[in-house]
Amino acid sequence: MLQTLSDIQSALIPQEKISRCAPDDTLDAAFGKTRSSHDAVFVWGSDKNFLGLASASYALFRKHYPFGTKVRSCLIHSPRVTLSTPLWEIAECMVSTGCYTLPVFHSSGSVIGAISAKNIWQGLAKDPGSFLDSIRNVKATKPVSAPMNCSVKDILELLRQEKTSRIVLVNEAGKLEAIIARRDVQQLMIKPAKRQSAMPSPGGARANAFGTETKSRLDTSAKTYAKRNILVVPEHTPLAEQVRTLLSSGKTSIVVVDGKDRPVGIISMRTLLQSLALAKPEVEIPVIVRNDAKLPSADIDYITSLLATFAKKLYKHSPLQRVEVSIKESKNPAGRPIVFELVLQVLLASGARFVAKTQNYKLKPALQEVILEVKQQEAKKHHS
Repeated sequence: MLQTLSDIQSALIPQEKISRCAPDDTLDAAFGKTRSSHDAVFVWGSDKNFLGLASASYALFRKHYPFGTKVRSCLIHSPRVTLSTPLWEIAECMVSTGCYTLPVFHSSGSVIGAISAKNIWQGLAKDPGSFLDSIRNVKATKPVSAPMNCSVKDILELLRQEKTSRIVLVNEAGKLEAIIARRDVQQLMIKPAKRQSAMPSPGGARANAFGTETKSRLDTSAKTYAKRNILVVPEHTPLAEQVRTLLSSGKTSIVVVDGKDRPVGIISMRTLLQSLALAKPEVEIPVIVRNDAKLPSADIDYITSLLATFAKKLYKHSPLQRVEVSIKESKNPAGRPIVFELVLQVLLASGARFVAKTQNYKLKPALQEVILEVKQQEAKKHHS
């Protein structure tokens, strides 16, 4: 079974084919080299050191930087992917960063190439067992649709509200007519025009120029920028065939339609990456509760469950060995409880340790306080 990047090493993109730019380039110059909002441009400094990634998904659609912003102002620090990195972990990194192309590093820290989401899946598709195992969690998502006569402004609002990368356009009967992705309207966000250029009419003839009219291109019909050449598959097509059709195409998504050509599902590269990320093996992290307060077993079960969930989430950023919490209860001379004293310790795989302490009259708020403190310590370490 294919498990790490070294198993599909032939899928690596060589350095000479990587899209790159300089840190002082502007966003419009950098993203002119991309085909998708999830494409990443690799940024190298003057000393030939790799600095990070520039992504339209992050800079334009998440942070809304203006087109003239220099790339250095919105760099993404790349995850450290090597040939020994598990494929599920690479998929997880791609989903979390929104960059579907990541650099691959040598153990020395130098960049030896890149890997894309599509290349990973094309590599998996060459091994029948790994491919079938990897698609078992793939589920077509419900497509977000809009009428053909909606405006680009409407599309941008839908993209933001639904947190999606593409919208399917339908006619009055709900039949699929076109699809519009963030990349199709990306140029409007990068460099909005003061004047509206003449747009081609559906019949191919040019419409009258708007001249000096200052109507925003965001108010124009979305179908002006939409694509009608859509990758479509009937809903009863076997899943493996749907995915293989997508991988063999030059597209980044495939729309599933019913018998009346109405969109009922969509499979995108994000769908495939999320499925691959679910192949992550379950990690059992020991949780030790030192019950010096002599709490009842029900309370200990609750604490253990809460900390186990917390540990799994923390593990995604900082691999750890175990979690320990000691609970003491101060009492007054009459023997009545006064305050809970909690000490939470998280031992990392590196040997480092996070420690949080608190006192509270109530147990649950005390737990929340020490968990929050560890989260803050981890975030500070992660960004330092």
